[in-house]
Amino acid sequence: MLSLKNFTYTLPEELIAHSPAARRDESRLLVFDKNKGEVAGHRRFFELGEVLEQLSPTPLMIVRNKSAVIPARLKGHKIDGAGRAGKETEILLARQQDCSSKIVWECLTRPRLKEGERVVFGPENASDSFVAECKKNVGYTRLISFERKDKNNRKDSLDDFYRWVNKMGCTPLPPYIKSDKKEDELRELYQTVYADKKAAGSVAAPTAGLHFTDELLARLGEKYPIVDLTLHVGLGTFLGVKETDIAKHQMHAEAYSLSEETAREINEHKARGGEILAIGTTTTRVLESCWDEKNKCLTAGEGETDIFIYPPYKFRAVDHLLTNFHLSESTLLMLIAALTSRPNVASDFETFPKSPIGRAYRQAIANKYRFFSFGDAMLIW
Repeated sequence: MLSLKNFTYTLPEELIAHSPAARRDESRLLVFDKNKGEVAGHRRFFELGEVLEQLSPTPLMIVRNKSAVIPARLKGHKIDGAGRAGKETEILLARQQDCSSKIVWECLTRPRLKEGERVVFGPENASDSFVAECKKNVGYTRLISFERKDKNNRKDSLDDFYRWVNKMGCTPLPPYIKSDKKEDELRELYQTVYADKKAAGSVAAPTAGLHFTDELLARLGEKYPIVDLTLHVGLGTFLGVKETDIAKHQMHAEAYSLSEETAREINEHKARGGEILAIGTTTTRVLESCWDEKNKCLTAGEGETDIFIYPPYKFRAVDHLLTNFHLSESTLLMLIAALTSRPNVASDFETFPKSPIGRAYRQAIANKYRFFSFGDAMLIW
């Protein structure tokens, strides 16, 4: 049994990054050789192209997650027994539900709402505002329906709802980030430069992509094919593990889309002997979810994935990973532990501190790397 305690490490609080590098690609880049089990270099992110040239004699394809972050943190007031706005309440949109007639999201709320309780937002006379109602408690999450306060014979549309969220919502920064930056600036900082507004739906950023600039992507695109998929980041990515026996942990499902064109390009690339560099754990989870082991190829499609990757998991689609430094005991830490241990390399996994990737984390700490969402990057090769 792998215990949650097997994935624990100690991080000095001062190494938590509360803001990104002054320029995205000036963040640091730790290069880790998973086959040798050792750190292969300390670079800057803008040197990624040179690093890849040195490492990769095999044709390489870069795959990234184009999902855009929405301002998913909504602040309102619970309606009291007299119908007035009362106690301040915060709702974090987590996953849109498939409801044809109503706008319903799975949410986290603070304080926790009870079934039937309602929340209002913004000025009381705002006709374009929405009202939230708790429909069902699902463990620590809530199913919340949203309806326009003043319908004026109009049917609530998802486009209207997103316009309202963009107007009323706040950037859903992780709780460990303390920032005094204004909302407009945070929305830009906590979004990849290649995020597609038509693929909006993430409630946390695919943070490995935050290091890229348009200029760096242009240089990389001259040498390597770059393709996109979508995973709307939600509770499955950032929610903590509660089970002592990690095998009992159930990942929350997250919506993904892998187009026919992208699947074909990746399959053709791999059939020619090429390798895949996944930008981030979210990209990795889509590729591994869509792998058809029988036919040794990716299957295109849209759906939800709750794949949970931890040792000893055999990676099928992904060869290399660009990622950030992750929280202790997180599912993301478990994923990189799997990639850097047997059966993918010769080293068995026992505990994170004893593992080669754990030793690399200690080097990163000793060298004052910046950790988590706004922190530095690691290339696992």
